[in-house]
Amino acid sequence: MKTYLLITLAFSLCLASAQPVAAGIHAILWSADTGMQDLGTLGGDMSYATAVNDNGVVVGYSYTADGAGRAFLWTTASGMQDLGVPAGANYSSLVAESINNKNEIVGYAFSGGGLTTPFYWTATAGFTVFTPGSGEAYGINDPGTVTGLIDQHNVEQTFLWQPSRDIFRGLGFPFGQPYSVGMKINNAGNIAGQLETDVVDFHPMFWSRATGFVDLGVPAALYNGVGYGINKVDEVVGETWNSQTGASVAAFYWNASAGRVALTPLPNRVSTAAYGINNKGMIAGVSASDDSRFPTRAVIWKNYTSDPQDLGTLPGGTISAGSAINNLGQVAGYADVP
Repeated sequence: MKTYLLITLAFSLCLASAQPVAAGIHAILWSADTGMQDLGTLGGDMSYATAVNDNGVVVGYSYTADGAGRAFLWTTASGMQDLGVPAGANYSSLVAESINNKNEIVGYAFSGGGLTTPFYWTATAGFTVFTPGSGEAYGINDPGTVTGLIDQHNVEQTFLWQPSRDIFRGLGFPFGQPYSVGMKINNAGNIAGQLETDVVDFHPMFWSRATGFVDLGVPAALYNGVGYGINKVDEVVGETWNSQTGASVAAFYWNASAGRVALTPLPNRVSTAAYGINNKGMIAGVSASDDSRFPTRAVIWKNYTSDPQDLGTLPGGTISAGSAINNLGQVAGYADVP
């Protein structure tokens, strides 16, 4: 399991720790006009939304009634749809991670031995899988360029992949270390993600053709971090955490002139994480506490200097989380159901 996923798992656990046990977790879509909408599941008791495009189309993953994990696409007209599985291999489950404004979807499929394979999906052509190595696809921009991580011979690096043209490029190894990952990519082809430093820490990063890898830094020694989101003007958001002491997770915003700026938590919460930023500078994420009186909530920061807005919960629920935000200000994520 990669370092950037460990902290996401920690936040998932935070949703349950010291807080009432939910009957399930459902994918949600929030807007200022409609509030929080339950997107349902594919028949199981859990679903998670990972991305939403400017058409209001949501992707993520859900468990089916028989316990299989499946990537989904959700639209207002058709509800939640199972994308199925790629042909020709024994894939046990799939996760959709990103969707662009052409409704092209990327993610990864699990196969035997716990290996993962990046995939690209369109409604007309179905699945295209990337076969030269195991890995994950995490972001796709409107021109159709994909980023993520490819693992070849236990060396993991950020990639650029254009499935429609069958073009792949590995971006190399910053600081001479065998690890980096691209999490999201903007329409200029610039990437937010994570790299390994020369002292074997894991820091948030920005990459462009002009700059190469840029270490965005962390608050102090022993801290790790990851950049999860990037917008058209190269503003990056993500989170940092102390890998040694378990100190609170802290959301950050970064741009080239301001540097890295910590985002404000909700009152009585100590932890934050930022997962997406739109072209208006609005940021989606979570603010959390291990105190059951102050449950984890999905939040929006209207900009990086503002206080967060609590997006609430589903009816009867307690907790929620924001995973992504589109340019209309709609937030995708997940929340508990009683």
